Amino acid sequence: MTNEPFAEPGAPQPPPASITWFRAYAGFMAFLYLVVTCLWVLSMFGVICLIDAAGQPKLTSAFDLIVLGAMLAAFLLCLTAVFLPARPWVWTYDLVVICFGMTHMCCLPACIPLLIYWIKPEIRAYFGKT
Repeated sequence: MTNEPFAEPGAPQPPPASITWFRAYAGFMAFLYLVVTCLWVLSMFGVICLIDAAGQPKLTSAFDLIVLGAMLAAFLLCLTAVFLPARPWVWTYDLVVICFGMTHMCCLPACIPLLIYWIKPEIRAYFGKT
């Protein structure tokens, strides 16, 4: 007989620590994307005056709108990952968020350990992925 407390069958288990770290990472990334998006909008409307190579104020272009859309998409991708419940497809969604963060050099120190822990069997089991 062991001294461990008995867990009720079917009782909700607390999430592993890696889930908490992932949610903190995704929330922080969503915050950063929101800040960059706000700064980009301010520069588009001339509040932050950016100068081009010829010394003229930069005008809003199609490129600005494409970057703005990409930043908003990245913000929503990371923000959604914070609030999704534990489902098998959410494990894959969160893996995409981690791999997306690996495209930024400054995020590698956070993404590599997250990725190592994310593919472990206990995390997969938490999401119901067999």
